[in-house]
Amino acid sequence: MTRSRELDAFPEQRDEREPRAPEPVVGGQAVPVLSRSAVVGLQASVGNRAVTALLQRAALGDYNDTDPLHDPSRLTDTEIRATDEYKKYMARNPMPVPMRDIEPAEATLACRLLLRRMRQAVAPVTVNDSELNYWLDVARAREGATASAEATVGSEQWVQVTPNDVNKPGSAASDFVQWMLAGGKEPNAATGKMNCWEMVLFSAYRAGVLTEKRMRDFYTQAKAKMTTSKDVMEFPRELERLMRSSAEQTYDPNDKKSPRPLRGDLVIFKEAAGHVALATGKMSGGKVEVVSHWPPPDGKYTVKITTIEDLMPSVGVTTAKFWGPSW
Repeated sequence: MTRSRELDAFPEQRDEREPRAPEPVVGGQAVPVLSRSAVVGLQASVGNRAVTALLQRAALGDYNDTDPLHDPSRLTDTEIRATDEYKKYMARNPMPVPMRDIEPAEATLACRLLLRRMRQAVAPVTVNDSELNYWLDVARAREGATASAEATVGSEQWVQVTPNDVNKPGSAASDFVQWMLAGGKEPNAATGKMNCWEMVLFSAYRAGVLTEKRMRDFYTQAKAKMTTSKDVMEFPRELERLMRSSAEQTYDPNDKKSPRPLRGDLVIFKEAAGHVALATGKMSGGKVEVVSHWPPPDGKYTVKITTIEDLMPSVGVTTAKFWGPSW
């Protein structure tokens, strides 16, 4: 039952002369037991939003259920920031020098990532300081990589990466392939030639959250997989596996309860060989916004801000899969 329904589905009104049961305790605080008349009175005086705030959940674990509307992408910033975990993050400020303060946006993203972990984990997740620290670090990495990609809008040049480029990287059209597999120079951030997933990797690298060695390991492993399998599609498929951390989810724009990607998630259109984009965590005109490096939908060969919905027709899909990257 969702929270909006909780205010509509009341038990029979009881006799106020009856002894009242002790108030339940949630998250270390007593939760008021309100009669129907009391709730209706509050609704009339301050509105449904304020009543909902009064009765809201206190911890991220309260959203760890099967309700699709409790997916971390579906909760509002207000709901996330009312949780104990978010408050614990913000209570750490001001941080001692040389550490920097925790920003509301990154604490909010950390809470969303932690909740997703809770909902996807097989075993219960214990929320302690170590867990909070880990997801704050992940949130900062995802924020840094996404901001780096956003900063390249209008820059870089898209080129296709082919099996021949992988086999003969010295003559590849992609500067990134030459850098990874042929000892070439690091691509220029403004004019470098690369494909869609290489833009994502390069953005994470320039943000300092992905090393050159690790990227090269991705490419050498993917090339080895392609060579041993004798299947040219194994290069992008192996890269896709190596870049993935969380469980796969599907975004369906026709499903109002569909989960949506979080900021920094990789969005895959069918498979990496189809197209890869980076989620910004924002909505644009009711559509899910991404950073994309591919000519569609405007025909320009530079990095752009677009949406999943606007890219789908060019790939020939009606849904997109997404997950957290492995950095």
